[in-house]
Amino acid sequence: QSGGHSHADALSVCLQSHGRSLLLDPGTYEYVGEGGSRDLFRSTEMHNTLRVDRANQAETATPFSWKRLTQSKVEQWMKGKGFDLVVASHDGYQRLVPPVIHRRWVLSLKNGVYVVRDVVEGQGMHQLDVSWHLGQDMQLLRENLFRVKGTSHVLALLPAPGHGGAEEVREEDWSPVYGQKAPMTVLNFGTTATVPAEFAILLVTLEEAHRSPGSFVRIVAQQPDSAVSAYRYSSEEREYSFLFGEPGKPWRQGVVSSDAGFVCWSQKHSKTLILCKGSYAAIEGGPELHCRQEVSWGEVIVEGNKRTVLSSDPEAVRNEAGASDQTPGTASRQP
Repeated sequence: QSGGHSHADALSVCLQSHGRSLLLDPGTYEYVGEGGSRDLFRSTEMHNTLRVDRANQAETATPFSWKRLTQSKVEQWMKGKGFDLVVASHDGYQRLVPPVIHRRWVLSLKNGVYVVRDVVEGQGMHQLDVSWHLGQDMQLLRENLFRVKGTSHVLALLPAPGHGGAEEVREEDWSPVYGQKAPMTVLNFGTTATVPAEFAILLVTLEEAHRSPGSFVRIVAQQPDSAVSAYRYSSEEREYSFLFGEPGKPWRQGVVSSDAGFVCWSQKHSKTLILCKGSYAAIEGGPELHCRQEVSWGEVIVEGNKRTVLSSDPEAVRNEAGASDQTPGTASRQP
């Protein structure tokens, strides 16, 4: 109906670990009152999502209605053995001049590593801001590294350099229960950019405060006209490459070649290759996955001499000779 209890929070992300809020939703605080708190707490800037031109995704009408409700769309939602991936978009900024679309990719590797990639599609110059609202018990250890008070649980927020964004740390209020406020820390990454543009950040949950979270960088495209966006996460224990392309169009970046919309390649300890929305992905000197047609997702896991292949469409997977570290495997369907 009027969306009276809705907030302008499309594609916002929250994160909990060990029963604690690491990235939180700020709550409501009040329904009526003076001072503008009602509109502030339901605004886009109070949620863990992207804001364009410092505008709300939706314009308020009354304390319990909006001029127009934002329409969100889940475009992909994939669940593999070692990953979950959701891609979604909303049309809240179609009213801007010129209009833009916000599309968000959220990848979970089910091991405490998360990638959030924000893509802004359209034209023109726009102010882009992505805010992250930290849980009340989060304490700053050092830049972009926070610990849950009284524990050894740590959250690192690693933005990819090269987007030209400026980081701002500020103190704001959130509402743990109706009618009450409490302090919280907010990280905001902002820049003025020509659209199309994108942000990417890697979130890592750690168990020990003294461990280095590693580094997250954007990989420079080998060809100036390449449509592939690539990132790499490296730490003492893990190394991942994340590559985003256009589904159905062959591309190559470094040692990776594919026609998929997304490829993830892990190359420490066990080797894992993930593709989404594609028919093949191959690592030079490493695992390969070939399908007879485009599949929603496929996954190759190599541990020693054991090679396991999983897919949304097992019958489409082709068993063929690959790299030297592959052995005959099996294909199975995951729910």
